[in-house]
Amino acid sequence: MCVLWIVLTAAAAQAQDARLTNVYANPIYLNPAYTGVAEHWRGGVAYRSGWQALTTQPYRTLSLYADYGFSDGFGNLGVMAVSDRTPDGSLIHSQIGLSYAFRITLNERTFVKIGWQPQLQIFQHNAASLIYPDQIDYDGNVLQSNAGGSTVTKADMALGTVFSNGNFYMGVAIYHLLMPKQTQAGEITISTPRKYTVHLGGNLSKYSFQEHPRYNVDNTIIFSPNLLIMQQGKSNFCRVGTYIALSRFAVGFHYGTAWGTTLHFYQVGAQYTHNTIGIAYHFEFGALSSSTQIYSANTHEISFFFKIPHGKTPPQTFKEGLKTSEMPFI
Repeated sequence: MCVLWIVLTAAAAQAQDARLTNVYANPIYLNPAYTGVAEHWRGGVAYRSGWQALTTQPYRTLSLYADYGFSDGFGNLGVMAVSDRTPDGSLIHSQIGLSYAFRITLNERTFVKIGWQPQLQIFQHNAASLIYPDQIDYDGNVLQSNAGGSTVTKADMALGTVFSNGNFYMGVAIYHLLMPKQTQAGEITISTPRKYTVHLGGNLSKYSFQEHPRYNVDNTIIFSPNLLIMQQGKSNFCRVGTYIALSRFAVGFHYGTAWGTTLHFYQVGAQYTHNTIGIAYHFEFGALSSSTQIYSANTHEISFFFKIPHGKTPPQTFKEGLKTSEMPFI
């Protein structure tokens, strides 16, 4: 158990970005080029709680975003915020960003988008939550607690681009271009490493069956395989899987791994969309194996999203979203 705890604690100590199980719960946190891609008002909130099997309190992440796509060539605007908290509260890493993206239309369904996102990175260090070995007596009692803490706020920037033709999409993004300094102790300075993201997928297969005479539903099953690769500092993550959708319902199955380690993730998610609102739930099982034992912990994530029509009607189903080159939410 301590092996997995060390891996997770090391990542938190470097204030690496929180990773959402449902990466499209905050699309402009994944890639600023997704800002306004739907060409109407939309937004979402997600809450992730995970790895509680390792600690008395879980790692907690809260994500918010909203954006709007102008159809008159002005561009697209959005705002996002993500806050990630360690179990003991010793470090809270928050990100606030404003996004702008513009679209280069190649034909009716094909486009390229380029996005830019200036950010504020906020690092809150709480010394009172840290306990060192020399503060504990032989009976396990804490002799004294630390006092004080610090808050560091730094400017940062992200860039991204995405290509889509309705059947296929691919995006590339770079976050933390300015590598903001998190903290400094004496001659030791800890900076946020850059995060590189590549993601791609599409509507590569579909199966249509005969419509039921009593129910007015979309009769096409969509299979949408996808791939996500992230690298930040010495941490690498790769996820592969597929979405399966029918009308307003969709499910997702993914497998992920951290390169160079024996850490593996298995993810399953489900989503329901009703008119302009939707809800999704994702479960992630993580396992790290050693030569003698397998350590595991679970993560739960729930997300809500909305779409507000302005001009044209937003997609009502997963299939309609693919037709309009809108990325899936699940």
